This record gives sequence, structure tokens and C-alpha cells, in this order.
Amino acid sequence: MHLITLPKFCFLPRAKIATFIALTTTLAGFSLSNSYGRTLAPLPDSCFRYSAQEEVGKGSSLSVKKFHAELVGTGYEINVATSALSDPKRKLDKDALIRINAAAAYGVLVSYHHELPAACGNSNIPEIEEVKGSLPEATWQNIEIIRPDRKLFVRSFHVKLISTSPLIRAQFEAKGLDGRAYPLFPQNASGDVSLVPSTTLPFNFTINNFHTSIGVSEIDGHGTVHAAKDLPNSTANIHLSISKIGKLIDELSRAAPVKVTAAFLVARLLGDREPNHRTGWNVELSNAKVKVNGKVMPINLQQH
Repeated sequence: MHLITLPKFCFLPRAKIATFIALTTTLAGFSLSNSYGRTLAPLPDSCFRYSAQEEVGKGSSLSVKKFHAELVGTGYEINVATSALSDPKRKLDKDALIRINAAAAYGVLVSYHHELPAACGNSNIPEIEEVKGSLPEATWQNIEIIRPDRKLFVRSFHVKLISTSPLIRAQFEAKGLDGRAYPLFPQNASGDVSLVPSTTLPFNFTINNFHTSIGVSEIDGHGTVHAAKDLPNSTANIHLSISKIGKLIDELSRAAPVKVTAAFLVARLLGDREPNHRTGWNVELSNAKVKVNGKVMPINLQQH
């Protein structure tokens, strides 16, 4: 004859059983809500969701593990293995840093998507106002940015605000970029950008400087961007310069598809000679068309 052993909590007083059930239900609810994701108010749940396995805050610092965010229904997602955020000004607490971290992910996804999904409307991003008077900085480690046809991997990304009034100015550095499918993909990038504070689109950026390298060539840029809800309504005026473009074309001819090498050959013909063995271009975006030194280029921006 087999004896049936009942769990020990069955013999607890009713009050303790009720407390146990309430606690279990609360924890289960928290676990489910974290798995399914939160949204960034006032963005609707049909637009953007994010979640994290762990968020630990102390004072004006925050550490996050296994952060995930997505533009719902678009196939655009971002995964960050670990994140560390802080505010040396000690204005922002844990909850504020959580929101700012999510807002940063939302900005990355919308930029990568090239336009604002219809489900997002033109909702406010209050975190842009929230950073005033603070100087937050963040480091993301082991990042995976996903779109339906490709993935981009970044080993680390660091950004810090150096002013929030009258302009929001940020400096950033990305290391260990890996496009996998792209020959001679830049390994590192850094820059300094300024943003006119606005909680809604359009956003107006000034790229004070941008730097990266491909093979033996150094690439630098600066300019302005008017980022609207989609490409047809966005504009940009950017100056780019590349060093040793001849050697870069030689490297591309051995590693990249013919059309990539051909594009750089055309770019070289259109470029202006600049000091220090550099070639430069003025790049304009208007009505979803790209002009390079005044000439319209047959470039489909939606594919990039």
C-alpha cells in the first residue's frame, strides 16, 4: 500500500496559505508581464515593447541583463546582453534610467527601420525632456540588431550626454561591429551629435563629427539631418571624406560583389580631391532621393 504525501504547505494555517497564494500569484503575474514586455508610455502596446530578465538599480545607477525590444509586427528587434547606466548628476533614479534605456532602444529601432511604423502614430517621447538637468551615460555589451533580412552585431556601444540645454549633445563609440554579410564592414565607429530637444518628430540633428574606417581607409563626416516620420519627408546634408580610396577599391575588388566595387569607382569619379590624399563628397537627401555632389544617384534607401 502506497502512502500519499501531501505538500507541507497544506498543513499551514489558513491565513498563511492565503498569504502564500497571494505572493505566488503576484510573482507569477510579474514574471508573465516581464516575458510579454512593457511599453514606453505614451507609445501604444501595438507599437513598441521591451523586457528585461533583470533590472538592478542603486541610487542613480542601473544594471540590466538580457534586454529585448521590438517594433511590434515589423520584424525589427534589438537584444542587449548587459547594460549599465548612470547619471553623475544624480537626478535620475532607477525608474527614470529604465525608461531612458528603453527610449534609446526605440530610437535605434526606428532609425534602422527608416520610418515610424503606422502603429506608433506620432506619440510623445517624454524621456527627451526628462534628461534635462542630468548627464546620463550608458554602455551596452553584446548587441544584436535584427531586421527581417539581416542581423547586425556590435560588441559594445557607449554613449554619454555632455550637455542637455539648449541642445542635447552626445558622444558615442561603437566597437566590434560585425555585419557578417558585408565584406570589409567597419569594425568601429565614433561620433559627436547634437539634437534640438523635441518630444515628437521631426527631430533635427547636427552631426558634429563622425569617424570610422574600412580596411586602410579612414572615413569622416559632418552635417545636418532633419528626421521626419519617413524618408520622403526627411532631409540631410552631409559631407563625407575618405582617405586612400584607391587602396580601398583594390581591397573591395578582392572581397566584395562587383556592384559594390563599381559603386566606389563611380563615387571616386564624382568625388572632389581634398588635402591629405582624401576624396570628398557632399551628400544630400531630399524626397527619398540621394544627390552626390549635385548628381542624383540610383540608390534605393529602403534596402539599406
